[in-house]
Amino acid sequence: MTTIKVSDARLNSLYNQNPDFDILQFNFRNGQADNLNWDNLDRETILELLKKYQRLLRINPNPEIAKKLLNALTPSESSTMSSSLAVPQTQPTPNPSQEGNESGNESGVSIDSAHGIASLTEEQFVKLLPGEEATARQMHQKAIDIKAKTQLLWASKYERCSGFSSF
Repeated sequence: MTTIKVSDARLNSLYNQNPDFDILQFNFRNGQADNLNWDNLDRETILELLKKYQRLLRINPNPEIAKKLLNALTPSESSTMSSSLAVPQTQPTPNPSQEGNESGNESGVSIDSAHGIASLTEEQFVKLLPGEEATARQMHQKAIDIKAKTQLLWASKYERCSGFSSF
């Protein structure tokens, strides 16, 4: 398996200081981030950006497509990334100021996860990736599948914890 490196100027220093960093194999939940070299880097902002890339790369491993989708965010969302996304979100974040932006994302949601992608219609999502129609349709279907599996997982846990059973 090859290591995917994201070509994003905001991550160049991180990759230079951590040449063996593999975004797809990295676990953000087990403290691995403490082992990275964070000298002169804005750790929280970079971690949030890496998490977004990782979520998108797990849907499609092409870093350029992930970059296009993250760039579909409005400038105001990008500048407040570390504060507004510090708390993990299970639903896309509505943004009324994003209505009719030039990227084609008229829904006002962040396209940084399967849930964000699945919140769009397939046609809306395809418009975000001009020239990549087949890939966009495949990604949208995978995002729908991920969202459905996540909902089933949560429903299953809720049913067991609630004491209600349909059996």
